[in-house]
Amino acid sequence: MNCKELVRALEDESQLPKFRVEDILVALADLCAETLEQGGGFRLAGIGVFRLRMHGGKPAINFYASQEMRERLKLANIKPDAEACPACAKRANKAARQRRWEEKKREAEHGKN
Repeated sequence: MNCKELVRALEDESQLPKFRVEDILVALADLCAETLEQGGGFRLAGIGVFRLRMHGGKPAINFYASQEMRERLKLANIKPDAEACPACAKRANKAARQRRWEEKKREAEHGKN
């Protein structure tokens, strides 16, 4: 879908005039860009979450689909129960990352003493 098709579809769905739909999309794009520039993320209900992250030393936008969007598109669940740590109920990679951080913190504290 290109921008003209999006404007036309939103115009039909919302019963708003074309110029209002275009104004809303421009305002949305500006607000999203400002939020990302400030290091924040934003959530669009029913769509997902957008965040700015560094990838290989360069900024990149990460998108995480909402649960509703994942179900609608029949995508795999982000947090399958089978992959959660039985001890802490965190996802496997998050639990492993946390263990590494705790080890580094202990090493740093041990080095100070």
